Amino acid sequence: MKKKLLAAASLLLAAVLLLSACGAEGEQQPQNDGEVLKITLADPGTTGSFANDQVLYYADKVAELSGGSIEIEVFADSLLGTETAMATNIQAGGLDMGTFYSTFSSMVMKAGIFDLPYLITEREEINKLIDSGILDEIYKEAEEIGIKVVCLGENGFRHITNNTRPIVEPEDLKGIVLRTPSNTLRVTMFERLGASAVAMAWSEVYQALESGVCNGQENPFSQIGGAQLYNVQKYLSLSSHIYTPQFICMNLDLYNSLTEEQQQILLEAGELTTEYAWEEGEKYDEEQLQICEDNGMEVNEVNIDAFREALLPLWDEFADTVGGADFVARAKTALGY
Repeated sequence: MKKKLLAAASLLLAAVLLLSACGAEGEQQPQNDGEVLKITLADPGTTGSFANDQVLYYADKVAELSGGSIEIEVFADSLLGTETAMATNIQAGGLDMGTFYSTFSSMVMKAGIFDLPYLITEREEINKLIDSGILDEIYKEAEEIGIKVVCLGENGFRHITNNTRPIVEPEDLKGIVLRTPSNTLRVTMFERLGASAVAMAWSEVYQALESGVCNGQENPFSQIGGAQLYNVQKYLSLSSHIYTPQFICMNLDLYNSLTEEQQQILLEAGELTTEYAWEEGEKYDEEQLQICEDNGMEVNEVNIDAFREALLPLWDEFADTVGGADFVARAKTALGY
């Protein structure tokens, strides 16, 4: 009997060793050993928008690369607060992660480079800012206030919508009460063009447009179409006046507490999400433009040259608020200005 038990045990041990050897030959993936790291991510983006879609894509990639050992739960539609409140909570450690758009520059000065009108005119130009080290400086400044940028996505090119008239020339904005993010440069920009700019959280915009508190706003298609603003706005003017990135961020102390493997997973998922955003962004814009037209919006082109001429002086006027004259000059050089 003993001999039979020993023989069976030997066979079982041999099988285990054989399976282990076979597994070692293949590529090793992170294994879920039963302990799951759960992370909360707050996103002010509208559910169903391209902005929110990128956040969900990022969360899925983290789960895939980690073998399920890292789980990111996404709360969209500003459920966990406005971007300003999210920033405070992430810095204090009360929130793990958050997604930021235009208000990121209120925390990270150099991120304001993206608020300069007509700085970016093609998506491909972002690579020039990456290669020149401009983005690295933004990320470094973010870390100085306790925030780690783990992914660069996109919100997209911003356009103007309103209920008064088509915006073709800059002077067409005179008298229009236009919602903007809480962003000093953006407010100044539209006041310079003659609009009455009102800074307001994104979560309040639809109701403000519906009630007539504001009769216009400016946003990428991700928000215009994603939030179905065609139900409360008549005119869509394709101004492309600013390209807004999306920054997916994490509390720096939390990031530093992770293993090197976990950190790499978060960053690799970020790189994959960036590729996804740039590949799908243009196609998404085309689809949303058609949806806006199909839902009754009147779409028009604007006089880009006239807008650029009116707004380019802001580059020098606001240089000190977006990283300094030298920083702006290096960005302009990288972009061929």
